[in-house]
Amino acid sequence: SREAAEAGVAIGTPLRRALALCPKAVFLPLQESYAAAESTRILDLLHLYSPAVEPIAPGHAHFDLRGLAKLTGMDDEAYLRDLHASVSFSSGLPIHLAAAESVFAAHAAAVTSFPSPIENQKSKIKNRAVLVPPGQTRSFLSILPVEVLPLSPEMHQRLRLFGVETLGQVAALPFANGAFPLATCRI
Repeated sequence: SREAAEAGVAIGTPLRRALALCPKAVFLPLQESYAAAESTRILDLLHLYSPAVEPIAPGHAHFDLRGLAKLTGMDDEAYLRDLHASVSFSSGLPIHLAAAESVFAAHAAAVTSFPSPIENQKSKIKNRAVLVPPGQTRSFLSILPVEVLPLSPEMHQRLRLFGVETLGQVAALPFANGAFPLATCRI
């Protein structure tokens, strides 16, 4: 709802945080059969664009696009835009696609491509396609927040307590001795 978005609730906001931001919200249960059917439809469509599609969770899949754009006579960005338009039109759902040199970079690009709740309400942006150009993965990842890392919220908090807020700062940590000081730290 507009009220929830203005309060700071966005797609992917954990339920506890959403309730804290918008205490008068009414939460509807997930319609699992509908979600499963839509997820299957989207996966089937992705299979038309890539022979290598790996379902991760409902609404989340990894697929390989390497070389496919050239086979169609398109560049990578045009191919991704075409795929995005096709999946968005077919599903009518907010679709976020990303392509990069690694699965982690593509995942990070997709999950960080969500517009802010206010931006989303003002511009009616529902969909995004992001291409991290070859050779720019390191610089792209370096500015992302540590929350992109698949770590527990406690570990994210530990990183931030040590002043580590971006992936670039994580990459700069000294791991020479194989010891990661945050793993044994107790707070």
